[in-house]
Amino acid sequence: LSYQKDRGLLAAYNFKRNGDTLVDISGNGNNGTITDGVIQGKEGLVFNGIDSTIPTTLTSNADFVNGYTILARFNMRSTGGIGGVGGRIIDKSTHTSGAGGFYITYRSQENAFTYNDGGAIINSNHDVVKFNVDTTLAFTMTSAGAMAFYVNGVAEGTGNRAYNYTTTNPLTIGNRSTYTDRSFDGEFKDLKIYSRVLSLQEIKDYHNSFIKPVILEDFSNYSVGETRPKEWQIISGE
Repeated sequence: LSYQKDRGLLAAYNFKRNGDTLVDISGNGNNGTITDGVIQGKEGLVFNGIDSTIPTTLTSNADFVNGYTILARFNMRSTGGIGGVGGRIIDKSTHTSGAGGFYITYRSQENAFTYNDGGAIINSNHDVVKFNVDTTLAFTMTSAGAMAFYVNGVAEGTGNRAYNYTTTNPLTIGNRSTYTDRSFDGEFKDLKIYSRVLSLQEIKDYHNSFIKPVILEDFSNYSVGETRPKEWQIISGE
């Protein structure tokens, strides 16, 4: 899939650092600035749950008015945020409870993902979050304010909220926009932002793109001591 041909793609990040820059690989120039609290992990960038943040140069609200989609892949270690109040996944708002824009975070009371725009708190279905497990989150919002959450390609809650984003604060990954006390705790591996609502099939395709195929081979007919190609493995389990 070519990012340049991916209709409505505003920004895309693979969380491979280029010095102190997180490059927007969509080609739209919405790069992020990596702070000292963010380190390179095995597959992405690790946030410390205290003060790490990546503000981007995406400040426009016009890109969100006709509906939008956020796709993210991460591994969350804990609630995050100073005092365990919940680390932000993404935030484009003023620093006061999402006012002037929106943020998406983890809410421990319901063990759910949450949308907040300063006037409404809308949760995904409860008990959908697992720590220390790779997770795909999709959030869609139509121009009419119909929103939906998807976890690992499965629909996990809806809501309605008319919106009018006004802040010019930058879209920020893993913390509050312009503040640093709501840090995500864990490893971010992928993030894409679209200026349109993706279909359910597109959301499923995004999740499935991270699933590595496993080819099982039956070795039961091999004789004792017979050599298998070294790249072959016997896989057992699920």
